[in-house]
Amino acid sequence: MPGESSEHDYGGPIENELPDTQMLTLIRILEARTRTPTDCTFLWVNGVDSGLPDNVGYRIKRAAGPCRVVTGMECSDALKGLPSVWWPLDRSWIVVTQVDMNSTFVGCDREVLAELVAEESLEVFEVSRDDLLERD
Repeated sequence: MPGESSEHDYGGPIENELPDTQMLTLIRILEARTRTPTDCTFLWVNGVDSGLPDNVGYRIKRAAGPCRVVTGMECSDALKGLPSVWWPLDRSWIVVTQVDMNSTFVGCDREVLAELVAEESLEVFEVSRDDLLERD
């Protein structure tokens, strides 16, 4: 819960970044909540660590593969950095990490949300479409 102490040291959030241990935990939960964990779509937009030029307008790089592509475990050298957006073929959830924000957003059903909130190693807050999200 916000304001409560925790044994986990989250440190300060980093733009366009999710620490490996937290990413693996997120993937473990999300893989179990899709029928297509080996068939995901990944989009990188130009910006932080995308490998795309950021001075030539809006660019997008697309890839497909298993959820674990985001960890670099099953990723080619051409695909660097955290994808901006990724989702499985069955569209059971979606993960969005803005290149200029310090949060990762997961669009999911209530069951997945409950599991994410219960995971102590992740800092999770429920937000709705009506919540104003601003960069600090």
